[in-house]
Amino acid sequence: MTKITLTILSDEVLDNTMRLFWRKGFAETSIKEITMLTGFNRSAIYKYFGGKDALFLAMLQRYREYVTSLFIAPLQRNNNDVSGILDFFNQFLPLCQSHSAPNGCFLIATASDLPVHTQPVINFITDFLSLLRQLFYDNLSTAKMNKQLSSELDCSAIADFLVGNVFGLWTLLRANAPQSLLVNHVNGVLSYLLSCK
Repeated sequence: MTKITLTILSDEVLDNTMRLFWRKGFAETSIKEITMLTGFNRSAIYKYFGGKDALFLAMLQRYREYVTSLFIAPLQRNNNDVSGILDFFNQFLPLCQSHSAPNGCFLIATASDLPVHTQPVINFITDFLSLLRQLFYDNLSTAKMNKQLSSELDCSAIADFLVGNVFGLWTLLRANAPQSLLVNHVNGVLSYLLSCK
């Protein structure tokens, strides 16, 4: 986003725009809804953002900066190991029990519809998924090196498995799946990790 855009739009308007896209997705969010929310007319959205596509990408970037960065923090601690992965997945339990994430994850929801998006959005989501996989891989490798996990463990395959479970959990949260299903899924991932010793 340009500096002028940041000075014109308040954090509240940007957050509301982000939540609108997060809740409805790109295709279901109309320019009319965006203009009503931001107070900009259609031409201003194109002038300051380059259009709906660029605005959507800016909101994904905002989400990653302000929301995702907090959620992946357990995987980014110095000298991390299996405890970082356990802490990461343990964050899902309160979300499951309180249904406090009815929209799931904006990035994962966007990744589920990736073929309909522009190349910049595809690149952004692909980069995020690569980062998530790398964080899992690094934590697994450290745990393996520190003999917290079996020396036979295929860190690459398990990192892919964990990314798949992140997709599954966020999708289940967005689908308002039964609490027991979500809790059992999280506990299954945690049990699997603990069995890899």
